[in-house]
Amino acid sequence: MEPGQSEKKRASTLKAVLKVLLPPALATLIRRAQYGMKRTIHTLALSRYGRHTKALIRENIEITGDFHAALNEMFFDYPKTYPPELYINSCKNKNVALVKPASATPSGNAPVLLCVVKNDFEKVKAQVEYHRRIGITHFAYIDNISNDGVFEWLSEQNDVSLFRTSEKFSDIVKEAWKKQAADVLGYGKWYLTLDPDEFFSYPGIENTPLCRYIEFLESKNIRSIPALMVDMYSKEGLFKSISGDFIKDYCFFDTGTYTHRRWYGFQDMYKGPRWRLFHSGDMLMHTGLTKYPLTKLTKSMVMSTHKNHPAKLNFATNGPAAFLLHYKFLPDEKAKYEEFAKGGIDSLANREYRQMAKVYSQNPELSFYYGGSQKFDSSIDLMKINITDKKFFKEFLAYCAKRP
Repeated sequence: MEPGQSEKKRASTLKAVLKVLLPPALATLIRRAQYGMKRTIHTLALSRYGRHTKALIRENIEITGDFHAALNEMFFDYPKTYPPELYINSCKNKNVALVKPASATPSGNAPVLLCVVKNDFEKVKAQVEYHRRIGITHFAYIDNISNDGVFEWLSEQNDVSLFRTSEKFSDIVKEAWKKQAADVLGYGKWYLTLDPDEFFSYPGIENTPLCRYIEFLESKNIRSIPALMVDMYSKEGLFKSISGDFIKDYCFFDTGTYTHRRWYGFQDMYKGPRWRLFHSGDMLMHTGLTKYPLTKLTKSMVMSTHKNHPAKLNFATNGPAAFLLHYKFLPDEKAKYEEFAKGGIDSLANREYRQMAKVYSQNPELSFYYGGSQKFDSSIDLMKINITDKKFFKEFLAYCAKRP
């Protein structure tokens, strides 16, 4: 065992024991107090990390004021996995280049769909077709040197602004790429920021276009909304090929296995089928399923993987105000996740990938499907998810019913 590992193991064991013994409300109160104290120390630059971060931002980022504060907040939330130097160097080096602008820009309040991609041809093609149907008229893809044909296909689409970078991927560098793309595409507009395996949805989306949903958000002065990543799966085992149409085949999801809490300006949603299958015996494993994908972006905001900063701009709900249908366990994903588990990519989720690989290797016939699975027939089925903010959607559907 390496130096320091025994101390870390004892600390993890103590956390697990306390999590079991302490009442949930008291445990949450203690965690919030610890978080608040550490955040204050960091913000005031009373810690070494706080001083280092503030100095880096001040010396290298031209935009000041709220953007500095938002960056500082993001680096505090991800102190080990988001090294400030990587983000700042990527922005300074401007490694993201515009290859081809879209032939037309979106009108009204239609958002720009922004996505980073590498070798996900089939998913990207399905993603574009799906989001065209719900009202997206401008896509922006940042290609990280794909070689499966997706770059060439995207370059042929008139409604796609195509960027490219050869910089090595990491979670924090990915956020810097999105910042560079937004610098070109502009601010003061709505962005729908997705991964290639995510498809945006909300109850009633089949008959209510995205522009009407955004109109409702603007009527309530909402600028950033929390969405739940809903893992979609088939009746077959993980990574199993069925008909070749993954949206048709992967049509089941969990409704009763999610958990949520409010946490300093963010909606923290977790567990779900991944936790049920891979992590239920691990008290410390946290399957983060919250994203803030739909945002009216300004220069003072910072996009990041599961949170937008500053936190004060995120809309507070009692559960998800939108959903990301998440097609994560398709047949061609198995090799990718095995590489991730070996540390082949710098990601927040490496620990989770290692756990999934371990469990799957012991039982290759694992399936998410169980007695509580719900078939997805329409977006209204999403209202059955146990943590959905039903009040929010009832107001939205009532608002739509009054509109011509």
